[in-house]
Amino acid sequence: MHRATLEDLRDRFAWNEDRNSLCQNLKQFLEETARFGVVRAAFVDGSFVTDKQYPADIDVGLEVVPGSVGTRSFVEFAAWFKPMRTRTTIRLDVYVYLPGGENDFSLFFQYVRSEDARRRGLTAGAAKGIVEIVF
Repeated sequence: MHRATLEDLRDRFAWNEDRNSLCQNLKQFLEETARFGVVRAAFVDGSFVTDKQYPADIDVGLEVVPGSVGTRSFVEFAAWFKPMRTRTTIRLDVYVYLPGGENDFSLFFQYVRSEDARRRGLTAGAAKGIVEIVF
């Protein structure tokens, strides 16, 4: 896992206009998300953190602060967050999860498919790096 700021992410991965636009969308989305105070970190993965020239989107896992589910802030966040809007309008594929839960996307994002592992000369069960942006 690689910890980074949004500026670090932009400096490393926003090398063309399309990627810069995606990074700006992510920045705006995370700034809006932060105002609810219910997300501890965002994990970034997918083709955006590779050398793909024009990624279709950025995959983002939002880790919820333990104990925040059910609070007024979380209910307000849940009412504001619209997965389809983020996917189609600002090209972010966002998943919200509790750390250590059944759908812990920080773990899922590190998974390397067996065919990809073979192609890259990795052993079965190898993990890949992802970027953690801490709020």
